[in-house]
Amino acid sequence: MEMTLTCASDAYRFNLQANVADRGGAMSGTWSESSRNISGNLEGHGGGGNFQVVASTVGFNANISLRTVGNKQSVVMRADSQFRGANISLSK
Repeated sequence: MEMTLTCASDAYRFNLQANVADRGGAMSGTWSESSRNISGNLEGHGGGGNFQVVASTVGFNANISLRTVGNKQSVVMRADSQFRGANISLSK
């Protein structure tokens, strides 16, 4: 899976990209956030529209939940750094 997520306002911009491979429900891959020039690893599990992963790099760990139901998708991110978290809801 490849993902690109951009969140922006007048005062803030967040550009997340990820590449993840699934092997029988166990996932691993890489991620990068271009506005801060950081990157790291992803590990987790998922299936059936629900994914739980941990994104990590030196000095940063975040738990990410991705849920897809019908034409709706939600992303919840919680981190142990200056960026504390985000709740994102999308629909087609």
